[in-house]
Amino acid sequence: MDKWSRSFSLIFCVRRFIVFCIIFLLIESGGLQIVVFSISNLVIFAYNGAIQPKKTREANWWMLAEEYIILLTSSLIFCFSEFLEPEARYIAGWMLCAVLSAYVLASILQ
Repeated sequence: MDKWSRSFSLIFCVRRFIVFCIIFLLIESGGLQIVVFSISNLVIFAYNGAIQPKKTREANWWMLAEEYIILLTSSLIFCFSEFLEPEARYIAGWMLCAVLSAYVLASILQ
């Protein structure tokens, strides 16, 4: 276990702090919220892929799968704003339900 793997808890806390700042400090700028949130998710996804902080290969694979689900669902959640037409939001809602249902099913079968 190298120093980057040991720093996983610290990076996890920093990520939560960034999400807190996005939610409460960037209230007036929705576009900037989307950009900062997406970049922070991509950085964590890259960190988990490169460092692989868990001990087993399967645990690292599930961590990457969960990060991908977070990226996908956060992108779908942003579709519920007024950027899209109501019909597109309806379709995005069903896609979000399908992704989350597949994730819950995979987690149960794990």
